[in-house]
Amino acid sequence: RSTLFPYTTLFRSVDLHHVRLAQGACGRFQPQAIDDGVVTRACQIAPGLEQLCLRVQHIGADAQRRIKGRIVGDALRRIALRECDDPTVQPSNKNWRYRRKITLHRDAQARIGLHGYDNATDVFDLSDCAITDDTLMRLWRSIASHRDLLPETFDRIVLMVGRDGRRHIILCTGAPWIAEPLAAAVDENDVCFWTVQGKKQLRQLAGPKTNISPMSFEQANEDVANRIRRCVVDSVGGDRGGVAWDLYGGFGDTARLLADRGYEVWTVDIDPEVHRFARQTMENDCVHWISAPAENVVGELPAPDLVIVNPPRTGMPSRL
Repeated sequence: RSTLFPYTTLFRSVDLHHVRLAQGACGRFQPQAIDDGVVTRACQIAPGLEQLCLRVQHIGADAQRRIKGRIVGDALRRIALRECDDPTVQPSNKNWRYRRKITLHRDAQARIGLHGYDNATDVFDLSDCAITDDTLMRLWRSIASHRDLLPETFDRIVLMVGRDGRRHIILCTGAPWIAEPLAAAVDENDVCFWTVQGKKQLRQLAGPKTNISPMSFEQANEDVANRIRRCVVDSVGGDRGGVAWDLYGGFGDTARLLADRGYEVWTVDIDPEVHRFARQTMENDCVHWISAPAENVVGELPAPDLVIVNPPRTGMPSRL
């Protein structure tokens, strides 16, 4: 990550809109390390701008992780009220192409893509997102080349890789849409086409039939989520067995790890479709599936030796 800092005379404002970096302009200067993992490079960016220089600052991966560790440590101490040192942030398995879901918006000018960080209303046309799964981005480029086959009005389009391994296109629109022409143009046999109105009115229009709703919650970075689950279970679960609650358990990934360590697990999630799919992929008499809001059923569960909670972003109800 690089940041450009303009150096100017004190209190002097400079318009940089029309400044162009000459090719190789920075090459005349050696990098100067000012901190561990932080490198700066100074250069004069154009003839005639006698006193105006830029400093290119790069923060290395190790320094980035230390900074993130300080942010997490501050949150644990200030919000969670825990006395602890800054944690060590583990690197992801891969720096790019890890997201399995992306939501694109459509603005009044019919551009489809992401919002700029400094403008919540306008959207820029997206050609690629470097942190999103490459198969999704190839699918998006195919859709974008046939955007005339999309309905005239829609709010957003979601592309995701589902738990079933298929790619899903979810169009949020209140207008009727015939998806078969776009499905034929995309010509990918693993892609499911859906429309959704609100949160519940989900309807599959084209593509192979699937036994899991694409609206069921999935972590955007599945690899990291799996590592976190294993780390949590290893640190608190051990192999001693007992009764475990897995609240907001989703597809039962944590329940599977606990059952393998000898626990009898009650896994609770509000989405019954998730449990129907999970039962097909995991047969274990030590896992009990409860499809209900967690706050409504915990009073009926056996007393736990261990509780693991992965709540939604809105948090847990106070009575839970």
